Amino acid sequence: MSDQRPNAAPSGNPWPRRLFIALGILFWVVAVAAGLELFAAVRDQANDRLAHQVESGLYADGASGPDDAVVRDYAPEPPAVGKDFEARRAFFSLNEPDRNAQAARRGEVVAFCRPNGEIEQLWLPPDGTAAAEVIAFGRSLKTGAFLPGALPAESSADVPYAFTEALGGGRPLREYPIAQPGGAAPYVMQFAWEASPDRHTVAVFVRPSMWKRLWQEFRPGVRQSDAMDLRINARGFRDDEVILPKPPHVYRIVCVGGSTTAEGLSGALTYPGMVETKFARALGPGRVDVVNAGIFALASQGEMDHLDDYLALEPDLVVHYNFVNDVPAISGRWLESKALLDRVRAGLLRVRFVYDFMNPLLLPNNAVIDRALDETILANLSRLADACRAKGVELALCTFAAPDYHGLDRAQRAFFDYRINNMLWGRLMNMASYLRLVERYNARVRAFGAERGLRVIPVAESLTGGSECFTDICHLRPRGIEHKAQIVFDALRDTVEKGLEAKK
Repeated sequence: MSDQRPNAAPSGNPWPRRLFIALGILFWVVAVAAGLELFAAVRDQANDRLAHQVESGLYADGASGPDDAVVRDYAPEPPAVGKDFEARRAFFSLNEPDRNAQAARRGEVVAFCRPNGEIEQLWLPPDGTAAAEVIAFGRSLKTGAFLPGALPAESSADVPYAFTEALGGGRPLREYPIAQPGGAAPYVMQFAWEASPDRHTVAVFVRPSMWKRLWQEFRPGVRQSDAMDLRINARGFRDDEVILPKPPHVYRIVCVGGSTTAEGLSGALTYPGMVETKFARALGPGRVDVVNAGIFALASQGEMDHLDDYLALEPDLVVHYNFVNDVPAISGRWLESKALLDRVRAGLLRVRFVYDFMNPLLLPNNAVIDRALDETILANLSRLADACRAKGVELALCTFAAPDYHGLDRAQRAFFDYRINNMLWGRLMNMASYLRLVERYNARVRAFGAERGLRVIPVAESLTGGSECFTDICHLRPRGIEHKAQIVFDALRDTVEKGLEAKK
């Protein structure tokens, strides 16, 4: 008889134990994820405080000294900056006849509103003293009605935020397209908010916008003095009037791009304006005409819409400097894709910790980025090159400058992190990812220039720094603009001198 016992029966159902383990693992995964999100949120708040400290330092006594020196050196007269803000602030202290006179003189509709947007009082300029579209809009307003109700839905939703900003001490400016009767194109108007000193009333000033087509085309003849001295010529560009036909002994350069070309406290303080001044000092006044054809917010597709406008200026040379406005279209190639991997990538970017620390890992490989660049901005640069060649016009392309982010201290990095997170495109990518795109763009521009036999101006290679040079991820302080102008001038001087010699 065997003394071996039969195998013991199972002690019970294993699934409760497995479920308990799975729930425990899930709990710790959620806890770790929540902890990482909390860590990222606290870090972001600390970085925002550092960014504001850096920003405050930019306007401390003496901090603007180098910029002030540039302004004095290049501006033939002090820029008319802030005059419109002053006029709006003064409106509250005027008597009734003077208020009517100011509305007529400035061609503005003025509405006094309660903080909730209810219109209490109106001033309209007389016929003939303002744009007919602005006067017609003013007549559509009624006391006792609410201002948002007079605007298209996409604009009215934004109005409460503007009121809140004004009541908090800000001076918001908005550009709203207003529908016109008879199917005419919308007329873009500028709305400016100014709160009374006691914050009981908010004045809203309405006048023609700088935009004829929002973000696409300037309105010819505009003069504004808000954050900059803005003067748009009859051709719709931020420059003096262009003489056409071009004088026979003048060499003309047309600078094409977006806000990084159009930026500057005045026309003389843009980089094209400074390049013209440098040529005047080096070769004599009036020999080299540099036209600023940059338009704020314009991307490369918008540049193609203005090709005929650029070439109608009869340039000898076109200089292109732009990139940042194409970033949403480039990144949209994968962030808006329906492919599973791209959907996962876009979803993970909504996680704060992933956005802050793993952002570059979610970019596609260089081949995908290069293909997106080639199919967007490089394709448009190819069209620009073909159009210039067909007219016998030389074309020079600039590499695109960016802050020296990785070489900066923590406070400076926090400043640029804050800036990129508050771009109009939203939290699309962090600085590390943006710099990788800039690097790939510059590589593609250098390769494109070599393939097409075009001059490539090394702006990115020579213009670096932090907040002493850059105001955000791409725009520049006056000293930075002057540095860019010097790079462009140095690169083009030989070409321009040869061109002038050939005109004799």
